[in-house]
Amino acid sequence: ILVTGAGDGIGRAVAIEYAHQGATVILLGKTKRNLEGVYDEITDYGYAEPAILV
Repeated sequence: ILVTGAGDGIGRAVAIEYAHQGATVILLGKTKRNLEGVYDEITDYGYAEPAILV
């Protein structure tokens, strides 16, 4: 599932929730550092490894 604005706010929360529900998430945003933080959070929970698009 492609999540836009995944680096913070609602996009971040949605990306984590989709990952929690078992989806493989594609994180899309403007700031790579923010997306990497969300990536780390998702993988720390043990969910499927997301992809990052900047």
